Amino acid sequence: MATTFPCNNCAGQGKNKIAVGWCDKCMKFLCTPCKKRHQKLKFSSNHSFMPVEDYHIFSLRKERPIMFCRTHPSKVISMYCRFHNHTICDLCKKDITHFNCKTLDINSDGTGARNSFAINDLNQRLRESSLTFGKILKNRNRNLKALDRQKETIVNQVQSFRENMRKAIEILIKKLLEDVDIDMTDYKTRLQTQIDDLKEKRKAIASHLEMIEELQLVGSNAETVNFIQDCAHIQTRHERYLLSLPESVKDLKLDLSIKESFQKLLNAEKLGGIRLTETEVEIDVPKNTDRTQIPYSAHQLGFDPHLCSPVHVDMDILTVRENEYNNYKNRTLSPITPKQTVKNRQENTVSFERKALVPTFYLSSDFVVPTEEKNDVMITGVLILDDGNLLLADGKNKRLLNCTEEGSVLDVYPLKDEPFDFTLVDSNRVFVTLPFKKYFQVVYPKEKEKRKIVELTYGCFGITKMNKLLIVACKTEGLLVIDHRGQILNTIITPVSYRNYVHSAGNKIYFTNDDDSSFICFDSSGDIIYKFKYNGSIFKGITSLPEGKVLVINYGSSPHVLEISTDGSKFLIDEPAFECLSLPYAINYNKTLRKLIISSECGKRIFVYRQ
Repeated sequence: MATTFPCNNCAGQGKNKIAVGWCDKCMKFLCTPCKKRHQKLKFSSNHSFMPVEDYHIFSLRKERPIMFCRTHPSKVISMYCRFHNHTICDLCKKDITHFNCKTLDINSDGTGARNSFAINDLNQRLRESSLTFGKILKNRNRNLKALDRQKETIVNQVQSFRENMRKAIEILIKKLLEDVDIDMTDYKTRLQTQIDDLKEKRKAIASHLEMIEELQLVGSNAETVNFIQDCAHIQTRHERYLLSLPESVKDLKLDLSIKESFQKLLNAEKLGGIRLTETEVEIDVPKNTDRTQIPYSAHQLGFDPHLCSPVHVDMDILTVRENEYNNYKNRTLSPITPKQTVKNRQENTVSFERKALVPTFYLSSDFVVPTEEKNDVMITGVLILDDGNLLLADGKNKRLLNCTEEGSVLDVYPLKDEPFDFTLVDSNRVFVTLPFKKYFQVVYPKEKEKRKIVELTYGCFGITKMNKLLIVACKTEGLLVIDHRGQILNTIITPVSYRNYVHSAGNKIYFTNDDDSSFICFDSSGDIIYKFKYNGSIFKGITSLPEGKVLVINYGSSPHVLEISTDGSKFLIDEPAFECLSLPYAINYNKTLRKLIISSECGKRIFVYRQ
């Protein structure tokens, strides 16, 4: 005789109905009406059912749900594997996968699961989350309606602006026409005065000519001599006047000159745009960090005998990551034999072992770089100032940004072209490289109108300060050692192709070479100390730590940040805090504040870490 099972839903209501199917997601037997209702519910509409006849069931208590082994579907689960964090059957325990695993017996340790702390705790957390989601939805709907009101306000502002512009332009046009009348009168008076003067002098000359004709006919010698003396003196003045006329006789031509600011307004592609201001919304999020971290910290991964509650959480990936990290952290760090400093420009490529890094950096803040332009943002140069604010070089919008750690823009310094990197020489001088120009620009934060250009032979990329000099990665030239006027003092010959970074610390110069995906350390004279390669790496930004170690960005693959020892003999893998990075680019460390900044997501997002 076939075994029958009661409907679990009906049994909970005191009813006794025979189940016709089994929901493998909810692990319940359901009768025909309950099955239909179950399939109509949104959250369970995609659950699959299996007829009761298809099950080979062992004799168990009818009031308890039956759970089957995921590996052996015909077997009922009887144990919980604490190592793999899921339920198993007797056959699984005999398998090599679970042979040495610690297990808990469900029948003895799992009694009372339905009334346990875990289910009550989960119920409370779900209710709290539902309430919070409701509050957030209410806020989002309110914000959606507010956007419509804001649009009406913007339309009214545009119309008001148009009317004010019309009135202002009419006033300016009226004044312009008045100025035209005044200027026209002045210019005509100037010409008329010159004409009258010329007529008078010509009339005097004509009179003298008539007198000469008369004297030649009937004049005496005495009259002629007196006339010649008087007329010659007057004629000399006329001739001098004629010699000065080219400076005063000029054609006057009137043209309309519109102010450049108004001309730009006529040629403008856009009058303005929408500025988005994002304000954090205070939401009372349930603070259940202690409870949610229980599985991850391995405090309650199985059945707690005291609470008698199964905590079944699918944490396989997190557990593997935690185990791997613990293995790396506890591994003995065997040093690699240091190589000697390479002189005579010989290169020594060393293979490095992968080591574990004890966490020292913690995420302080992150934000998406704001922009008012259509172009994307690409932050290729970063710097943490001693006041805690940030300087960012936007490689796509021709600007240098000064903003807070939270991303609020304090000031914008426009540049002549797209920047790549920059270095702070003093509190009021920032040298910015412009790769597509044959010069770099000096920005004066305290004197925004002041600008200076330092010309070079080729476009330059990375730049750093070393003592009172600058080191610039110049395309096709190498690393140029120059003064603040651009005078080349020395050249370190090394391939510079595209987007190469350079950094100095003490008497060492660090350089990322795109040609062979290497990281090179030079001494101050230009000799190679060591050359480092890591499979699949594309090295970008560089910064140094107080103890002499160097952090270098690995754009190509994980790990995204490598820490290289002082002598280059070993390197360490990146920290857990850097796992959130994606396609990082530039990096800078502030030794005073002990903070680190990294541009990520191809320069669109900024991450700030504290040490």
